[in-house]
Amino acid sequence: DPADPPGMYRAQTSGAWLTGEMERRRLSNRELYCRLRTVGFGGTSENIVAQWRHDKAAIAPETLPLLLEALDIPGSDRGLWAQHFLHALHPGLADLILKYPTAPV
Repeated sequence: DPADPPGMYRAQTSGAWLTGEMERRRLSNRELYCRLRTVGFGGTSENIVAQWRHDKAAIAPETLPLLLEALDIPGSDRGLWAQHFLHALHPGLADLILKYPTAPV
């Protein structure tokens, strides 16, 4: 849950996070890829979703807003999810990332 304080739970990879979100929504890799294409993702192969899920490719920060939209994460929660995603991606910037309030993505 993005509202939980950092460090409260074991950190998970972005692949584990994505897999969990997809399972909650019962989305296949293909379904998520199609949703991503609908919201403007330019990736050329649905295989990228499998690569993200298995941490074989990183989810680019510029892809995150499209991914949050494709997963139907409410707009009011997207800023918080982005904050936690970037915190996990760049732990050395934790103080800076978590210091400022989030704006909707």
